[in-house]
Amino acid sequence: MTMKKNNSTGFIGVITNMASFNNEVGDNAGSRRTSKGDFYATHYKMKWLIRDYFARLNGNKSVLVKSSAYKHDKTGNLAVRTLEQRIKYLFDLDDDDFKNLTSIDLLNLVLSKKDVKNFGVALPIDKKQVKVTGVTQLSYAINNYKETEEQIIQINGAYSTKEGNLQATLGRRKFLDFANYIYNFTVQPNMLSKNVLGVEVEPYTLADYNWFKKGALRAAQTNQSSSTGSYVGYGMFIELKENEDLIQPNFNHYISTTKKNDVYLIDFTLLANYLAQNEQAIHSIELYLAQNIQLEFIGLDALEKNGVEIKDMAEARKINIEE
Repeated sequence: MTMKKNNSTGFIGVITNMASFNNEVGDNAGSRRTSKGDFYATHYKMKWLIRDYFARLNGNKSVLVKSSAYKHDKTGNLAVRTLEQRIKYLFDLDDDDFKNLTSIDLLNLVLSKKDVKNFGVALPIDKKQVKVTGVTQLSYAINNYKETEEQIIQINGAYSTKEGNLQATLGRRKFLDFANYIYNFTVQPNMLSKNVLGVEVEPYTLADYNWFKKGALRAAQTNQSSSTGSYVGYGMFIELKENEDLIQPNFNHYISTTKKNDVYLIDFTLLANYLAQNEQAIHSIELYLAQNIQLEFIGLDALEKNGVEIKDMAEARKINIEE
């Protein structure tokens, strides 16, 4: 088991092309989330995608995965488990096992799961209150492309909502022609230290970090039931020197997205300047890029001069998440 001691920061760029990435809750038409005219996606969306990715990939059960949080109730119908029932199910505990758990026992149980180590959890269970802030913090993702347009189409349904109607019901579907959502992230392993939690727990490891890295790079494009037409176009992981704590900028300000003919240009020139100014705090940098004919990346030479290792996105499949 290799402990991760240094802090990390970086960003993930999710590309959406004639698609919907993060709908408004309860809006079946697919309305995009907006704030002051900017399209955005929540960090909850990316966290859910990562958890779901590993659940489908290898049956890795996360504490907070809604897709496996159901049971048959007394009438035979599917019902959502309570939080207590979810913990019992996940860790194979009977009623007596659960009753005998202390809050510290429960804390250590949930921290055996990589999703809790990374993203944290709050368990408001009677007499067993557990709350832990995750090592990995994700921002909301703001669309970096200023010319994004929302498209609306009419859909002719296959049925009528009322008996006797001569026409099927009409519906609407909304999607974006192109968007470049940028998530910022920080990783601070000392969030699981005794100084922060007050108790000794299993430390954050390189495998825990790789779980986040692999999931962040792979999850969007592999969950097409939720994110059809969306994929991670690029992702940067900045490893800081031990005991360095580089203040996280909004990387959105150092990246620009424009369009030339039918190609979208993603420019990292300002980012290269920022990295050069902070090179004393940086140990190493990886930049993963997707090979896609609709994308062209600008400023790569300047990044390489700053020591950035550029990798093909396909290499993310090889990231090892085992201890």
